[in-house]
Amino acid sequence: MRKLGKVTYDDGHQAVVISPSAWPLLSLLKWLPNFAIIAGIKTTLERKGRVFNIQNYVAADEEKPRTTKEIRESSAFLRLLKDHNLSKSILFSGKSVRKELPIQTVSNPYEVAQNYENKVWIRKQFAQKIHFPEFVLVPIAELEADMFHSLATKFQSSGLVIQHPNFSGGRGTFITSSEAEMARALKVLNTHLNASDEVVVSRVLDDAQERTIQVCITDEEIFVGPPQAQLVNDKDLTSGVEGSVKFCGGRIAKDLMSVEHYEEAVIAAQLIGNSLRNAGYIGIFGLDLMICKETLYVLEVNPRLTGLTALLASLQTELPFLLLHVLMLRGARFQLDRKQDEAKLNTGFGSFVIVYAQKDCTVNFESGLYDANLHKLSNDLDFDIMPAQEDQYFVAMKREKMTTVKAGKSLAFIYSRNQLFNESGLSDTRLEKLINRIRTSY
Repeated sequence: MRKLGKVTYDDGHQAVVISPSAWPLLSLLKWLPNFAIIAGIKTTLERKGRVFNIQNYVAADEEKPRTTKEIRESSAFLRLLKDHNLSKSILFSGKSVRKELPIQTVSNPYEVAQNYENKVWIRKQFAQKIHFPEFVLVPIAELEADMFHSLATKFQSSGLVIQHPNFSGGRGTFITSSEAEMARALKVLNTHLNASDEVVVSRVLDDAQERTIQVCITDEEIFVGPPQAQLVNDKDLTSGVEGSVKFCGGRIAKDLMSVEHYEEAVIAAQLIGNSLRNAGYIGIFGLDLMICKETLYVLEVNPRLTGLTALLASLQTELPFLLLHVLMLRGARFQLDRKQDEAKLNTGFGSFVIVYAQKDCTVNFESGLYDANLHKLSNDLDFDIMPAQEDQYFVAMKREKMTTVKAGKSLAFIYSRNQLFNESGLSDTRLEKLINRIRTSY
C-alpha cells in the first residue's frame, strides 16, 4: 500500500493508457509505479521506460496512427503489447471498447456517458432540478431562420444560442444575433442531424462569466474540485486562423467564484453525480457553468476527463481526482481520510495556455522547463508539468520536432504557477515572448 496526501491505495496493478500526447497524464506515472503510457507522439520521457511511442512499432507499409482509437486498433499496438509484455496489464479507456483486444479493458459505460453528455437529454432529465439558461427544444426540421426574432423576443435576449445535442469542445454551438447568422448555423446543423433530432435553443447571456468545476465520484462520496476558468478563442493564441479549436487554456484559483456561487455549484454537481453513480458511472466528470447577473447557470455535463484534468492533477497533493478515477475504474483498494466538507482543498494557483500555429510550419522547438529569460533549465519535470517556481514555464510540445503542422492546429501547452490570463485575455507579460519563440523556431 502507498500513501499520497489523504489517499492510501494499492499500487500493485500493472496498467496502461493510450493518449495522443503523454503530457496530460504524467501525474499517473508519478503516483503509480506500474503504470505506462502509449503515446502517439515522441517525447523526452521515452528514455524513462514508461512512455512508449506507437510510431516506433509501425511497419513501413502501415498508416501512422495518431488518435486514441487509431492507436488501439492498429497492428503496431499489438506488437508493442507483445514486445513489452504488457498484455497482462489493464487498459484504461475513455469510452467503451467494442473491438475485442488481447488485453483487459476498463472504462465507464459508453451509453451512460453518451446520455449525460447529450444537451437535450440532460435538460429533459434535470430542468426541474437545476437552473439552465432559458431554453426550448426543437426538432431541427421544424426550426427556421425566420423564427429568430420571435424566439429572441420570447427570451428577452439579444441573440440565440443553438446547440447540437452531442458535439463538445465548442463544436456544434452557434451564437447568433440575426436571421442570417441563424440560417448559416442551421445549414451546418442540418448536415449532422436527422430531421427528428432536437436541438437546444437558448438565450444569450450577456456579460457573463464562464466557469467550470471538476467532480469525482467514489463509492462513498462525491468530491467537488475548485473553481476553474477556460480561455476561449484568444486572438493571441489562435491568431484568428479559420478552423482553430476554440479552447485555448484554463486556470484554477479559489477566487474565480464567490462562496455562494461555489456552494450552488456543489449542490448541482452532487445532484448530477449521484444520478451518474446510480447509472453506473464512476470517477471524473466536468460541469460547465455560467454566472450572469449574480445567477449561476448549468450549461452542460462532461462525463469524461476534462481539458483541465492535467492542470488540476498537478496541483492536487491531498486528494488527486485523477488518481481516484484510475483506482475506481480498476477496482483497486484504497482508503480516504478526508470528508467532502473538508475537501474544498486549496490547490494553489495554476494555469496553462495552448499555442496554435499561425501558418503551415515545421516544429523546431523542444519541450522543457524554461526560466523567465526563456533559458532552458531541463528537458522534463520527472513526470510532472507544474514548475516549482512562479517565474518558470513548462512547455509541453504537442508535436515532435521536425513535424509538419497545419495552420490552426495546436503546437504546445505552456504551464505556469502564475495566472497566465484573466477575463480580458493574456495577462503575463513574459508569455508573449515565449509564444513568439515557439512560433519563430520553425
